[in-house]
Amino acid sequence: GQYEDLDVAISFYQEALDLRPPLHPDLSASLHDLGYLFCKRFGQFGQYEDLESAISFHQEALELRPPPHPD
Repeated sequence: GQYEDLDVAISFYQEALDLRPPLHPDLSASLHDLGYLFCKRFGQFGQYEDLESAISFHQEALELRPPPHPD
């Protein structure tokens, strides 16, 4: 089902994020992508833990981008 598919995707993205070095130039993008998956799962299933995770990952991604950043 769709929930299981999102679970698998989140697991893979989390594993990929865990493999990135702390100062990797794409770390912010990886955090954003993982946050997007949690946001998508929240939108489909309404679990507030997913919304909290989405906010947390997006916030962390933004903190890595110094202003003014073109993205």
